[in-house]
Parts: sequence; structure tokens; C-alpha cells
Amino acid sequence: GQEIYQAVKDVSTNDDVSILEFASQVNKYATDRKVLVELAANKDSQKKLKGEEGAKGSQEEIQSLSNKLSKKDGLDENTNVSLYDGKETPDNNEVNSQNDFNKELSNAGYEDKSNSIIINVDKTDMTNSSEVIKSTLHEQDRHTQAKNNKSYSLNTETNLSKARGERGSSVWNDYSDLNGVSTRSNITQKKWNNTNKNSATILSGNEKVNKINSSDVKPNSSFMYALTKPEDHKKINKANLEVAKVVDDNVIGIQDSLKVVKSILDADLEGVIVAGTGLALSKVPGSKVIVKQVKKIIKKAESGNPKKSNAPNKKLNKRTDQKEFEEKKVPVTKEEAFDISYSKQKEKGSSNSKSKRDALIEVESFQGQIYKEQVKKGDEFVVNHTGGRGATGTYVIDKKDANKTPMQLQRELALPNTNKANTQTVIQVKEDHTILSGIAADKSHTDWATKNATGGGKQKVINPDKTNINDIFPKDK
Repeated sequence: GQEIYQAVKDVSTNDDVSILEFASQVNKYATDRKVLVELAANKDSQKKLKGEEGAKGSQEEIQSLSNKLSKKDGLDENTNVSLYDGKETPDNNEVNSQNDFNKELSNAGYEDKSNSIIINVDKTDMTNSSEVIKSTLHEQDRHTQAKNNKSYSLNTETNLSKARGERGSSVWNDYSDLNGVSTRSNITQKKWNNTNKNSATILSGNEKVNKINSSDVKPNSSFMYALTKPEDHKKINKANLEVAKVVDDNVIGIQDSLKVVKSILDADLEGVIVAGTGLALSKVPGSKVIVKQVKKIIKKAESGNPKKSNAPNKKLNKRTDQKEFEEKKVPVTKEEAFDISYSKQKEKGSSNSKSKRDALIEVESFQGQIYKEQVKKGDEFVVNHTGGRGATGTYVIDKKDANKTPMQLQRELALPNTNKANTQTVIQVKEDHTILSGIAADKSHTDWATKNATGGGKQKVINPDKTNINDIFPKDK
């Protein structure tokens, strides 16, 4: 089911992926699952993939996995896997999109000329096999595309690679759990990196990567870096370290984390601070897909034309037709969702950096498809919060989805552990505007959310300044 869903999504959301490729995409994901299931049952492989046999063991196991994937995909050439330390490979290549590679900043990369998969141990947590699997399968798909002579756009190449990495990571997590094996080592990433930085495996990887031209490499990069200036990237890294310390000290909530991070950066770099915070706090595998969503997309694919537009019903009169069109949810890309949110922040009078920060946080609160929709004056929504405390009113739910226990709301909406969801307040829209809606992302692996915050619930992100929330909870209180 998951393989079919992902294949449908690949075909329906990437214009240059033909419906004829649907079966091959399903087969790719299904056979990936078979390889990963066998690997998850192997104790030695598990140990190596979470770094417990050092850099050499990790490199050998990743190479072995890549070889198995190349073989089952019918490729004539294997990859050459190398591990390197991004701190030792200075790079001035600018990162302006998810398609740009930088040796210091990217998690991993693929270089077609030498069939090389290069994994940056400074950005990929080698003590977390879930992260290792994600980076490996991401770059393996780059290799598969290259050897099958695919001529996709850069965005499609990246989208398909990302999907394969996240799908593989999710499968790995599920079957590791079934085998009673943790995907995390008892060793910290910092200790692993310090122990292995002078190993022959890492040193040879550094030498190799320093000779590679970054423009020839297809990346696995974090979305956050594309939103900031290249000269600010080192400051983001510094912010990440500070946030990690905050998490280790059990300081609760993103806002508390920001207070600590702000002390090391200039006020005008607020956007950089939060980009770093988001990066540090959101390193979790892709989450569950709602069954209703899957059925809807599969039904669309079975109709024979998954790219058919949802045009208004021409049999309706003009007035009804227009109303139905305006109320319909319209799927948007992550980048389009960011633009919508960013415009909202600027409209509120926020600075450029703060607008980027808040827009990024909103986009990353969703998993899967994000939608835009229109809300009208008089529409009502529900805000969940802790009794005795106010609420910002940015994240809301429909009234029909509000009849749940606080525990259900905490879990399905992936709420911060400071939000007990024991109080619900109905707010009303005062001015028509565009909002984002979709499924809440899994945040159970973060320290700022409740442990059961697995997401999966329907959420909406609105403009609180266009509702009566400030009348209910004045900002100065």
C-alpha cells in the first residue's frame, strides 16, 4: 500500500514522470523493502549501520547495501561509497535551492562521473541508522536515474531521490522496531565523529571529496539552507550546536531554545537562528500517511489520468460553480507553501528574516501534501491550548475535528509538551484570506514535543491577525 501511494505521488506531482513509469516506481519501492527487511534482521548489519563498528564498518555496510540495490535494480555499474568530514572540505559553492551541493553543508551527494556516493558524517548522524539509510537510498536513486539515462528536471531528480530515502528510512524504522533493535547507538554523534575523524576511511574520503567539483554533484541538502545567505551557514551550524545543548539540558519548547541561541547571534539574523533551530529539532524520518489521502490519490490514478485538473463542474450554474471552486483545496508544493506563508508574515509587518523564520516553521509543521484554501469572514475554527494561558491562534482545527480527548489532540496535532490541549476556544475569521492546511508532521522524536506526538491529524495554519483571537487573548497580557 505504501509503495503504491508513493508511486502515485511520484507520477502525479512530477510533471516529467510518465504514468508509464508507475509500475517501475512501485517495483522499486517494493524491492527496496525486501532488501531492507532482510538487512534489518541482521544484527551485524544493524551494528555497522549505526556506527558501532567505526567508520570502516559503516562504509563497508553502506557499500554492501548499495551493491544489493544496484543489483536488484538491474544496473551494470555499482557505486563507490565514501565517508568524509565536511569540516575538512571547505567549499564556497552557494546553496540557493535544494538542487545545489556544498561539501560542508550537504548531508550527502552523488557524482556521476565516478559513480560516487559521498556521505558527510558532519551532517549525517552516523550513530543513527535511520539517517544513514535515508542518505544512502537518496543517493542510490541518483545513481539509478543516471544509469537509466533519465532526463528529469533538477527538481524531479531531487523529489524522487528524497522520496526513496524517506520511504526507505520509514521501512527501516518499522522493521528494526519489529526486530526489537534500536536504530540509535549508545555513542553520541559528536563522540563518533571525534573518534573516527582521523581514521583511514574518513581521511581518504576527505582527500577524494576535496578533488571533486561541487557543480558536478547531485545533493541531499536541507531545505533550510536554501533560505539563507551562504555567509550565514556557519552561524546556522553554531546555532544548531546551541540548540543541541538546550535539548540536552531538557529546556522545553522552541521559544526557550531560541532565547539561548539568540545570545550568540546578532538580532538581524533572527531568520538564521530559527533555520538552525528547525534543522536541529526536526531531524526525524518521514511520518505516516493518512489512509484517506492514499485512497483518494490511488482512485485518481486508477481513473487513467492522474494529472487531470480539478476543474469546476460545468453543469453547475456560474454562481454555484464559482463558490465550489473557491472552497476547494488546492495542492501546493513545499516551496509554494513557503511563499504563501512568507507573504503572510510580510503582510503582518515582520522583518525579512523573521518572515522567513516563521514561514519555515509553518511549512515544516506539515507532512505529505500541503494545500491552500480560502477562508471567509465568519468562518469558525478551534484553538487548542492550556487552560489559564492564552493562545496565538496560528494553528487551528475545524470544529468537526475538535471532539477528541486532550491526549488524542496532543498526539494527532504533534503539540509542544507545554500545550496540554485541555482547553478549546472557538475563534472567528474577521477578514477573507488564504490559509495552508494538511496533515500534522510527526514530532515524537523531538524533545520539545510530547513523546506521543506522532502527528497525522488535520491542521490549518491561518493568519491570527485576521481573526478575533487578539480580542480573546490580548497580546499585552
